[in-house]
Amino acid sequence: MFRVRRRETTLGKVLTFSDLVYHNIVHTFCKAHGNALMSIAVNLLQMIIFVLALYLMFTILGLCGAVLRGDFMVYIMSDFFPFIRHIKTVGAITGSDGPASPMMKNTPMNTSISIVAAALSQLYIQMMSLVVIMFGYHVLVTPFIILGVAGVMFIIWLTWFTAFAIGLVFLAIKP
Repeated sequence: MFRVRRRETTLGKVLTFSDLVYHNIVHTFCKAHGNALMSIAVNLLQMIIFVLALYLMFTILGLCGAVLRGDFMVYIMSDFFPFIRHIKTVGAITGSDGPASPMMKNTPMNTSISIVAAALSQLYIQMMSLVVIMFGYHVLVTPFIILGVAGVMFIIWLTWFTAFAIGLVFLAIKP
């Protein structure tokens, strides 16, 4: 019916947007599984299985003896993690809620919030999985040192941003 419009400050708009993104991230976590920890655990298990499969494949093919400075398993993980982060982020952006979704019927909700929440939830899940796997490998198997931390973080952000951009292109193409 009649609504009283009140002037909202820029800080209020930013806080409202952040609050909506946060709640949509939680909704995205619990959409696939009933528990947010379960979605992180499933992603963690998928990454461990893929890394072990790659290691087994390289071992069977005899490519583990390649001249590398450092640990071969860290080499495989440094190739695999950006790939899987890119693929899952593109899929999350492309599959984010559109304008016809039931979530969009709520007044402050819009598609930009849904897209940002999908991207941030994938970044969070992938970073948590990366930290847990690398910590577990460091503690259980062999300690290692990452010399170029800035370069590693650059690759993490670069793959996430490019996946965000490509996911937006695919979302625009999607009917």
